Amino acid sequence: MRKNSWLEQKKQFLSDYFSKKNNGIVNISLEVFNPPKENNTINKYRSWTNLIDDSKDLNPAFIMSSLDVHYSGFRTDNDKAQLILDTAFQKKTDEIIDMLDEKDLDISVVRERLLDYIIVNRLYKKKLEDMVKKLKNLDPFELQN
Repeated sequence: MRKNSWLEQKKQFLSDYFSKKNNGIVNISLEVFNPPKENNTINKYRSWTNLIDDSKDLNPAFIMSSLDVHYSGFRTDNDKAQLILDTAFQKKTDEIIDMLDEKDLDISVVRERLLDYIIVNRLYKKKLEDMVKKLKNLDPFELQN
């Protein structure tokens, strides 16, 4: 909308208002442009090969977080790296639960043990690609100790 047409509409509204042609209620319609959002949902069905390939050129810093805030328990300085890390973490968590086949096994216990494994083995000090490879090759029975 041009500035002049807006001013003309404003003058017309005030003229109508003061001459009692309207009751002061203004009907405004706004059109807001929402840019398309990138799909940033965790997809545990992505293959390990895709996760490793996507993580090759990324070398983010890992900062301890909470399992309540970030699925992996780590926060990164790169959104794509965060998505890859959380996806790999969830994928491994689901694999462990499926492999152990324990119905009473709580997912939060598996996530805590997996986070402890990452911390104890200092995987957070390695490149993202190395961490994803370690998660892929992790034997679930290593977490039971």
